[in-house]
Amino acid sequence: MKRASFFAAPAALLLTLGLAQAQTVPASPQALTLYTTVNKAYAEDLVKAFEARTGQQVVIDAAAQGTADVVWLNNAAGFAGGKWVKLPATAKAAAYGPAAHDWLPLSVRFRSLIIHRDRAESSTLPKSLLDLPKVEALKGKIGWAVTSASFTDLVAALLTVHGEAKTREWLLGMQALEPRDFGNELSAMPDALQSGEIDAALSFAPWAARVRGAGYRIDNFFFAPGDVGNLSETSGVAIRSGSDKVDPALAFVHFLNQPDAQLFMATGTFDQPLNTGPLTPRGLVPPDALPRLAPTPDFIPQREKARALLIELDIL
Repeated sequence: MKRASFFAAPAALLLTLGLAQAQTVPASPQALTLYTTVNKAYAEDLVKAFEARTGQQVVIDAAAQGTADVVWLNNAAGFAGGKWVKLPATAKAAAYGPAAHDWLPLSVRFRSLIIHRDRAESSTLPKSLLDLPKVEALKGKIGWAVTSASFTDLVAALLTVHGEAKTREWLLGMQALEPRDFGNELSAMPDALQSGEIDAALSFAPWAARVRGAGYRIDNFFFAPGDVGNLSETSGVAIRSGSDKVDPALAFVHFLNQPDAQLFMATGTFDQPLNTGPLTPRGLVPPDALPRLAPTPDFIPQREKARALLIELDIL
């Protein structure tokens, strides 16, 4: 599938911009260990650019989740319960990161209802996720991915904001729409939309952007600003407490937070970078407008309850 391209090509960003603002540190004979769950190819390219700039070697180790010096996650909820080095505060850390500043937010993706523009009229869709089960035209023509961790997070956010009774009512209403379950395969939803198998799907906004350049007639429908249906999922980076390489680790964190690096990452994920400097690429929301689109409830304490409710209703 051809990837949509409203960004410059990754190689062009690396060669032309050079990620020039990356902080320089003396070369070290000791490699920095990195554990990451982000797109492997883009992580490797950024690591190489950092190494070329600083002389500091970085080794990506998929088995080092509990021991790596730096942990870079595509879903920052994974930092919960860990012990991390306190990082410098930033404006976006205040909006999307923890009060303790123990991990730094890098990018954000919003949940959305992705729709086929010829078969689902945005004017007929509700302003609230809670009212989605009332759209009977979507019966048998809507998709969700209930075994994905992000879906459990959505239910946990509903519990946090609206309580158990309304969340239970929403889940039962959605079941009555006879949704197609994509399991954990959100990537299969755009093809199902394009083929006519479904007309809408509860997913993330980047999926529509990724396929738009390939001719897919798929758009994002966002619920009203602040609605749980627009829930954001943040990527972030942290330094493990106890690391003996804090200085080079801080340099790597600084590097990832530079506008050039953030724009480069967005070419692979189509997530919304949080620090683009004066640039806002076409197709993205200006960073200052981001907090207005999605709520930021502390839903992590409700995760187990969300999972239990999904099992009770035979959704999981």
